[in-house]
Amino acid sequence: MLRNIIMLGRFYCRSVLLIFLIGFVSQWTVAAPITKSFAVKNNDVHYHITVQVDPIKGTLEGKSIITVQRPKELKLMLGSAFEVTKAHFNDGELGIGRQQTDQPHVWHIPFIFSPHHQFEIHWQGSLTQLGGSNLEQLTKFGGKQNTFLQDASLWYPRVVGEFASYKLELVLPPGQRGLVPGRIVHEQDSLLGYQATFEFLYSAEGINLVAGPYEINTQTYQGSNGRSIQLRTYFHRQIAHFSQDYLALAKRYLSLYESRIGAYPYTEFSVVSNLEPINFSLPTLACLSIDVLKLPLTRGDISIAREVLRNWWGNGVYSEHHQGNWVEGLIALMADHAINEQLSAEQARNTRLTWIHDLALLSTKQDAPLNAFVLGTHDIEELTEKYKAAMFFLMLQDYLGETIFQQAIQALWTTRRFQVTSWQQLQQLFEIISGQKLENFFNQWIYRNGRPDISIQEVKGVSKSSDTYGLTLTLQQTNPIYQLRVPISIQSQFDTKLQWIDLTQEQQTVTLTSVSKPLFVTLDPNFRLLRKLAGGEVPLNLYAVMSNPLTRTILLSQQTDVRELATVLAIRLQKYTPRIVTATQELSVGPMLVVGLQPEIENFITTHKISPLSDEIKTGSTAQAWVTRLSNDTPIVLIAAQDQASLSALISQLPHYEKNSYVTFTRQQAINSGLWPTEIPKIKVQW
Repeated sequence: MLRNIIMLGRFYCRSVLLIFLIGFVSQWTVAAPITKSFAVKNNDVHYHITVQVDPIKGTLEGKSIITVQRPKELKLMLGSAFEVTKAHFNDGELGIGRQQTDQPHVWHIPFIFSPHHQFEIHWQGSLTQLGGSNLEQLTKFGGKQNTFLQDASLWYPRVVGEFASYKLELVLPPGQRGLVPGRIVHEQDSLLGYQATFEFLYSAEGINLVAGPYEINTQTYQGSNGRSIQLRTYFHRQIAHFSQDYLALAKRYLSLYESRIGAYPYTEFSVVSNLEPINFSLPTLACLSIDVLKLPLTRGDISIAREVLRNWWGNGVYSEHHQGNWVEGLIALMADHAINEQLSAEQARNTRLTWIHDLALLSTKQDAPLNAFVLGTHDIEELTEKYKAAMFFLMLQDYLGETIFQQAIQALWTTRRFQVTSWQQLQQLFEIISGQKLENFFNQWIYRNGRPDISIQEVKGVSKSSDTYGLTLTLQQTNPIYQLRVPISIQSQFDTKLQWIDLTQEQQTVTLTSVSKPLFVTLDPNFRLLRKLAGGEVPLNLYAVMSNPLTRTILLSQQTDVRELATVLAIRLQKYTPRIVTATQELSVGPMLVVGLQPEIENFITTHKISPLSDEIKTGSTAQAWVTRLSNDTPIVLIAAQDQASLSALISQLPHYEKNSYVTFTRQQAINSGLWPTEIPKIKVQW
C-alpha cells in the first residue's frame, strides 16, 4: 500500500500524451461518407466527478473518483486555490499533496504492478484565485453572469499528460445553468437549483466548464447515421431572441459537413454565449462572445460553420501541435472560403487575396514554415499561418482535382478519427487516395518559409494557322525554386480563358494557343496561388495599419469622456500597445490611426488634405472607419463617430471588420463595408 507519496514542484502547463486509436489502413473505398456508429476507446483514465459550483459566492466543492487501467508511473495535480479535504489511493491515505498553501497539490505515484488504480479526492475552494496557463487561457470568473473554468487552471484533480473519459455531475444554484463537453444523460432545473449529468466517452484532453444565467433552447437534428443530435443554445437573456436563428444555422452546417466528410461524431451540439470578447471551441459546444453572436447572420454563418466543423477537425481529428497545426487551415478553407464562394466568386476571390496580403505583412522572423506553426503564439502569426495552411489546402485541391480532394477528406475522417495526425500522415493519406507522389508538393509548402516570387517577363504573339493564334510566354521565379502550377488568364477581343502552366525552373518559356487573337495576359488573376503580390495587387485595409507596431495614434477630442472611449477603441483595435501622439506632430513619419467625432475628423482631413469618405458610402451612417494614403503614400486610418454613443458601439463591433478598407455603422449595425479596388497587372501581347 502506498501512503503519502508527495513530491512538490513548480506549476507548469500540462503536456499531452499522443494517443493513437486506430492506424492507417492500406486501402480505402471512398464512395460515400461513413454512416456507421463510432467505436468508443477503452480509455486508460476515467473521471467520475461530482462538482457543486456557486458563481455568485465564487465557491467550488467537488469529489472525484479517478480510475486508471493498466497504470504506470503517474502524476496528479490540483490547483493551489483549493483545499483537499480527503484523498485516498486504493486502500489507503494519499495525503494532501503539498506543504504550503500557495502551492499546487502534486502527487507522484510510482509504478506499482496492479490491474488498476483508484483515487478518491475531495476538494473545495475559491474560484476567484484560479488562473490559466497563459493570457489567452485565463480562467474567466465573472460572478453570476459568466463563469469559465478552463482545464489548464487545474480546477479539478487530474492525471497530468493523459487523455481521459469522464462522467460529471454538475450542481448550480437557482438561476444558473451550465455544461461541459459531452452527452447530457440527466437534467433537472427547479427552484432549488440546476443539476445535470454529462458523459464523454471519447478521449478528452481535459474538462472545461461553462456556466451563467443562461436561457436554454433546444431542437433535434436527425444525423446521417440515423442518430438524433440534440442542438442547444445557452444564451444570456439579452440575445435569447437569436436562439432559433443559430439553431437553424447549426442544422444547416451539420447537414452540409456530414454530406462532405462523414457522420457527426457526437450526440450534442451547443452554442453558448460569452460576455467576454473571447471565442473558443470544445467538443460538442462552441462558446462565442455576445458581440459575435449579434453580428449580421451572414457573418454569423461563418462563425457557426467554423465551430460545427471543429467537431471533425480539431475536436475529432487532432493535429500534432508540436509539428504544425494544419487544422486551422482546413477549417478556413471549408468554412470561410466555402461560404464566401457560395455567396459570389468575387467574395471568395477577396478572401484569398486577404489571406495572401496578410501573409505579406509578416516579417522574415515571423514567417515560419507550416510545420512550425503552433497555437498560442502571437495573434498575428496565428492568423497568418492559418491563412498559409488554408492556401496550401486550396492549392492541393487545385492540384489533385476537387473529386480526389473530397475523397481524401472523407478518408481522413474515416481513418484518423480521434487520433493525433501530423503533416506527414496527411501526406501519406493524400498519396494513397490520389495515387500520386506528393513529396515535393508537401516539402515546398510545409517545411519552407516564404512564398514564391513569380513574374511574366515577355509575351509575344505568333500565328499558328488560319483559325488559331499562338503566343509565347516567359515566366520567371526567384530562388528558391518551386514546382508550381501557374494559372494564366488570356484576354482576347471576345473572351477571357484561363490556362495552367507547369513552372519547374527559374525561367521557362511556353507556347499557348487561342481561338481569338490574344491581347493581354495576366498572372494568377483569381489569387489561387500563394505568392508574393505585385504592387498594384495589394489591397489597402484597416488591418495593415492596426497590426503595424510602428503605427502612431492621434485622439482628436479634448472631451474627457470621448477621449477615454477613443483610447479604449485604439487599444482594442491595435495588436500592439498604442503609441499616442498629438495632432501637431509630423504625419508623414509612419502609419497613423486618427480617432474623433465627425466634425473633428472633417477639420483634420481638410487641414491635411486627406481624401474623405465618399457620400455614397457613408450615407445613413452614424460612424465610419476607412483607410487611405497621405500624399507621400503613408497609410492612415480615420475613425469618425457622430456622438459618444456611436463611438462606444465601435469598441465591440469594429474589430470584426478590420480586413475591410472601409466600413460604416448605424450604432452597432454595420451597413456598408468593402475593399478598395486593386489593379491586376495586365501584360500586353506583342505582335
